[in-house]
Amino acid sequence: MPESDADPCTSHAQEDLSTFAEPQIISIKENTASDYATTTATVELPENLREKGTEIRNQKKTVRKRKSEGSIGIEDLQRQVLREDLVRIREEPALIRTQKQKVDLEILKLKLELASMQRENEM
Repeated sequence: MPESDADPCTSHAQEDLSTFAEPQIISIKENTASDYATTTATVELPENLREKGTEIRNQKKTVRKRKSEGSIGIEDLQRQVLREDLVRIREEPALIRTQKQKVDLEILKLKLELASMQRENEM
């Protein structure tokens, strides 16, 4: 497919995934005691996400399927975790902008209070 025909959303998603290291699965626990097969994976997120100051710690992902639906593959679990991380990463810039606006407003408020106090002292 030529570059011009490429879907910009898809190519952007591939770029985002390529810039981040893949999460590492630390442990996987399976419980098949009930009617559901439950698989829980503990995932360690990449260092490059933690260095950016994001509040990210090890994350647990639990997937439940009826036993009749078949077993849950590790690759499916990794894909789900990666998709959720990509969504969160895409939302972070908007959150950062909002926090910056709040800080800017707080600074402006403090400057106005300071100017008001200085005018009162001059009188």
